Amino acid sequence: MGKEEFKTFVKKNPKLIKYVQDGSSSWQKFYEIYDIYGEDENAWKDYLGVAEVAATTAGIGDVVKIFKNINLDSIQNSVSSIQRVLGVIGDLTNKGTSTKKEEYKQNKINYLVQNKKLERNKTKILLVSHYYNTFDNLIGKEMTKILNDLDCEVIYGCVGNPDNDKDLYKKITKTLRWLNNQELLNSVIEYESQVNGIILLSSFPCGPDSLVNEMVTRNVNIPSLTILADGPINNEGTNTRIESFVDIIKGEKYE
Repeated sequence: MGKEEFKTFVKKNPKLIKYVQDGSSSWQKFYEIYDIYGEDENAWKDYLGVAEVAATTAGIGDVVKIFKNINLDSIQNSVSSIQRVLGVIGDLTNKGTSTKKEEYKQNKINYLVQNKKLERNKTKILLVSHYYNTFDNLIGKEMTKILNDLDCEVIYGCVGNPDNDKDLYKKITKTLRWLNNQELLNSVIEYESQVNGIILLSSFPCGPDSLVNEMVTRNVNIPSLTILADGPINNEGTNTRIESFVDIIKGEKYE
């Protein structure tokens, strides 16, 4: 069963939301039931027709509760990636508007999904790069695949906590004027103590990134590697540098 069918099923049966809101069940459990049994009445008889009708949208507090109870690893076979989990819950909890409130909610969901990755017992690499590089098919996504193949968990610097102090970067520099780079520096400060290494991924001709990368290299207390992308990432030279970097980190981790 696909995510779109599951969303449609929930919208037709809003009583299910009540069980998630009061903590007696979870979206993970409901998705697993739906994935196995579909809309079979016998599978849902304990839930439908019993609870009071709940509101069809959830607030950010409800989203936080959802992610506290969801185990991303245990549904890896049913939901092919973290992005699909994000899609299911994100679509169930927004009204289809582009207001600041909804933007904040989606950013919070992204952050909560990322924090679940920090719970895993793997070598964690913070990938510090702009959104357009991080999720580019030939740059950031290739970098993520290379690191995943090396059994590393990738944490994205462009996904930060929307509730955090926006001036964290001033612990490193008080004169940085580029907003996007301020946000990336904020993520370095936020995640440094939770990851094992940092990869600074920048476009080749980007002046501001060159300056910020140097600031990070001089101020963090964990290993860092700078990669300048002037084309596809997946090549022998870059792969060798990344593999060596990960080997160094894993060696330090288990000394």
